[in-house]
Amino acid sequence: LRLLNPGSPTDRRRQPRHTYLTAEAGSGVLGEVRLRELP
Repeated sequence: LRLLNPGSPTDRRRQPRHTYLTAEAGSGVLGEVRLRELP
C-alpha cells in the first residue's frame, strides 16, 4: 500500500476538500487506485 499526494506543491488547490491517493501493488502489478477525502 502506498499513499500518494495527487496534487502539486506549486499548483493552487481547487478542490473543496483535502484528498490523497492509495494504490495497491503486488507481484509487479498495479491493483486498485482510489482517491480518498480527509474528514
